[in-house]
Amino acid sequence: MPETPNLDAQVNGPQYLGPATFMKVRALTEPAELERAAPDVAIVGAPWDDGTTYRPGARFGPRAVRIANYQPPSWHLDLQVAPFEVLKVVDYGDAVCYPGLTDQAHDAIRARVSEVASRKIVPFVIGGDHSITYPSATAVADAYGRGKVGLVHFDAHADTGNSSWGNLASHATPMRRLIESGAIPGRNLSRSGCAATGRSSRRSSGCGPRACAGT
Repeated sequence: MPETPNLDAQVNGPQYLGPATFMKVRALTEPAELERAAPDVAIVGAPWDDGTTYRPGARFGPRAVRIANYQPPSWHLDLQVAPFEVLKVVDYGDAVCYPGLTDQAHDAIRARVSEVASRKIVPFVIGGDHSITYPSATAVADAYGRGKVGLVHFDAHADTGNSSWGNLASHATPMRRLIESGAIPGRNLSRSGCAATGRSSRRSSGCGPRACAGT
């Protein structure tokens, strides 16, 4: 690794200095850098929200999370561990998502997460609307074997709708797409917090009793 005394001084300085990476961890951009660094965890941004049917803006989520960190990583009082001393974490930047191009954006997210997961590095994906779960989880399933990965889904909606006004890749459909594609079978999907009670809630977001059925 080249010597970077100025960057090191910024990273090790106060929180307002230096690049806005996740918790000020080192930024990597290329697969070869992942190979050399061999981290335990890689942060991946998925700045995509064209799948939302209500309030957009989640495309700014990865940037917002990165700049919101104003405390240095240290001892976690509840868990009694210093996570950044136990794990080597890097920030692998964002998947390149251009507005309005759903297939291209999802392909970019899948490819970016795959670069991480295929090296047995844990991807920590920051979105983005809920549709990013489909390409992200698919990449992990492909890395570890389809049907061998489980998913725990915390949400007020099941996200197992078939479509939103004809859009099969909306934020209401990723769990159905994962089941139908075979990436994550329904038996491997568990959800908590489902509370949709609005108009056509069962039809639009799949919160009926068989929402997670599948093989």
